[in-house]
Amino acid sequence: MPLSTDISDFDRRELTFRGKTKPVLVSGVAGPAVLVLHEIYGVTPTLLRLCRWLRDGGFRTYVPVLLGHPDASNPEKISLGRTLALCVSREFTLFATGRPSVVTDWLRDLAHMAHAECGGSGVGVI
Repeated sequence: MPLSTDISDFDRRELTFRGKTKPVLVSGVAGPAVLVLHEIYGVTPTLLRLCRWLRDGGFRTYVPVLLGHPDASNPEKISLGRTLALCVSREFTLFATGRPSVVTDWLRDLAHMAHAECGGSGVGVI
């Protein structure tokens, strides 16, 4: 599957949890829910290709846009601003261990919503 900046096959939602609104790109109409968390680059064509593979494999993907543009135009290039704005490994550790932070609490609420929409035994996180 080629890389593309076209996101017309994703639904963009503005979701609010705990008073914070963030865009979330959703793809797939059925199947177990998977939260796909971007790295420091934000949403990129490479990340959305992964989401399409998951969708085509029978999953419904939810991509919260935590930084950068809510499309696939973000370059896969690290900048000082992005480095300072998001410490991904810290947030992943907090999320995995159930400890609170503004970001992880918001992501947990998104996971609960995705589970309510999709059902199943849980929500996968990539």
